[in-house]
Amino acid sequence: MQYRRRPIAGCISQDLFNNDQVTDFLSSDKSIESLPEILIEAYLDEPSELKGKNNSLKENVPGLFVRIFFNPELEKSYLEYLISVEKLDMLPIDFYTFEWYSFAWDRLTPYSKKINSLFVDPPNLHPTFGAKKYIDDVLSTLSDDERATLRLNFRQLKGKFDAEESVKQVNQNLDNTDEVTDKTLQISVANAPQGGVEGNLQLSMNQIPFSNVGKGEQHQVLIKLALREKAENADVVLIEEPENHLSHINLVNLIQYIEDKMSGQQVFVTTHSSYVLNKLSFENLCLMTENYIRLKDIDKHTVKTLKRLPGYDTLRAVLSQKVILVEGPSDELLLKKIYIKKNGKLPEADKIDIMDLPV
Repeated sequence: MQYRRRPIAGCISQDLFNNDQVTDFLSSDKSIESLPEILIEAYLDEPSELKGKNNSLKENVPGLFVRIFFNPELEKSYLEYLISVEKLDMLPIDFYTFEWYSFAWDRLTPYSKKINSLFVDPPNLHPTFGAKKYIDDVLSTLSDDERATLRLNFRQLKGKFDAEESVKQVNQNLDNTDEVTDKTLQISVANAPQGGVEGNLQLSMNQIPFSNVGKGEQHQVLIKLALREKAENADVVLIEEPENHLSHINLVNLIQYIEDKMSGQQVFVTTHSSYVLNKLSFENLCLMTENYIRLKDIDKHTVKTLKRLPGYDTLRAVLSQKVILVEGPSDELLLKKIYIKKNGKLPEADKIDIMDLPV
């Protein structure tokens, strides 16, 4: 079990807990019963071996959960600690542990997990992620003769390096006083083994190394390569803000690729883009606030209309705390002017969003 690519056992901290819960604990009697805990549940449709009633809703359904809680085996140590400290002003996370179970009450491990996931977050992926695998796949489609010719020519090019006069001159001056060693010291290119050529090749775009192309180009290529190479074996795919660094046309093409490639798979996409939301279907929107809300009961004709209006700022309307709808830009300007005269500030300063109705 990992949190941000690190084992969760080493990542438990007070910052993971709700601030109000921590405050309530610190103002309490600090008893074991008042210690907060974290419970994350995932309710699934399958597989059946995860089915059980070991969940907060007591429903007989497939699923799994992660729980971070006080370790009861450390009860004596915690009570002794309370007596020894003058004032406890932080959550005692050193006495916490975690568990990872299915709803069938089967303990899960990285080796026994029934569900595979793929997390695609391009800013945190190295520019060569997927590129080496892609090169390997391309080379695997070549015939034996083509691969042999490619490898032979590659090694011949590397061999020419040693024969260059300028390289010979550098090597002559490396240790001409024999201070480092009494043997001949020189720089040379390692001879790659028969199958070692692939590691020395790189992906280029229009003759520019992939690591040097623009962030937008890297972003969409990394997403596509990750989905192409990894998504097939993943039960759940998570994609972090696919709109980053992309122009409108590139975003259109990327979202279409995600729709086509991920058809029939469970995909979670985080986004600040109304275009992404509208194209991937508005009724699938999930809001994580004080409560979990999914807009699944939206009228089908409304959803269809919004998918045809990718420029409509749906997400802005949904996420606004207070909204005033007006008929056009002129009404928006007039309303803002009236608000400034009356309150001395723009409506946005009071978290009021003024939006034009779509034509």
